[in-house]
Amino acid sequence: MADGTTHRIQDTRETRETRETADTTTHRTSATPPEFGTEHPGGEWNSPSLVAVIGVRHKVAVDGLPEQRIAAIARLQRGCISRHQLLEVGLSVAGVSRLTARGALYRIRRGVFAVGHLAPTALRDDTSALLAARRSVALSHASAAALWDVAPERGDGELVHVVVDGEAASRVWGVCAHRSRRLQPRDVRIRQGLPVTSPARTLLDQAEAESDRTVELAFNELLVRRHLRVADVTELVKRSNGRRGVGILRALVAQQSAPTISRSRAEELLLALLRSARLPPPLTNAPLLGFEADFFWPAHRLVVEFDSFQFHFTRRALERDRRKDAILIAAGYIPMRITWRELQDEPYAVVARIAETLGRTAP
Repeated sequence: MADGTTHRIQDTRETRETRETADTTTHRTSATPPEFGTEHPGGEWNSPSLVAVIGVRHKVAVDGLPEQRIAAIARLQRGCISRHQLLEVGLSVAGVSRLTARGALYRIRRGVFAVGHLAPTALRDDTSALLAARRSVALSHASAAALWDVAPERGDGELVHVVVDGEAASRVWGVCAHRSRRLQPRDVRIRQGLPVTSPARTLLDQAEAESDRTVELAFNELLVRRHLRVADVTELVKRSNGRRGVGILRALVAQQSAPTISRSRAEELLLALLRSARLPPPLTNAPLLGFEADFFWPAHRLVVEFDSFQFHFTRRALERDRRKDAILIAAGYIPMRITWRELQDEPYAVVARIAETLGRTAP
């Protein structure tokens, strides 16, 4: 009896263990992979998902397994993906949490993740800001100016500026969202894979926050690089009544239509004015410290440089001129700069400045 009872008890235990094992096997087989935690809508991963992607005007079709879909989107967004995009490809909220817990996703902003790693990536902050800001349309203001290469790149701790469509804008850490109801499709371009306000719209936005000189430099730089046409600014000004930056843009457009003089003609005019004032004649286009000085009075150590639009009115040219002036000053010379506008509008004031400096530095 004891042997029989023992045998039946063992059989019962073995049967129960077998049944539990079978139940567990059945559960694991019927479930989707535990790292994703959900099935694709429809129960299969065969049909592609259509997902809105930053910098692409139409929705992108992604297919394959969940990790393949995530990778396809992240490749187009500098390694970033939003929670909304993860849900669009079929993941559940629990699946997103699971991927985050195991280090496959890294939260970098509210509702935005880096896929696989946190290594620095160019423009990732801008990309994640566009993904995080609700109803964002494009980078704007200082962020747009930096992308068009007419402003310094964003420093650590500085805000990313975006323009959003409509009245309400969500608050996102590190992002400054500007509401706009006037933004039109022609005001947005794609540059380096990111939506950004057009050069003309960027100038208008910057004109409300920066000095007139900064806006003028950016305007000239964009013209020289052929990113901007004067007609673009004229058209934008006409439909932007009430914006604070319209005045400076209108003045810059007016300057472009004003008559100008060439560099050689300006040099001839200045030499004629110097002769009329009976001032000592300078050396022209004289080599000095590795540079070429437009006008040079060696005995007075005075160097006069003529700034024309083509040669001196871009940001890089301005920086080059400042370095040149610093070298001249360090060597004991006196640099003086004259613009073609001063020469046209105030020729006698220009001559007076030169005469005063020559008198003050007479040997």
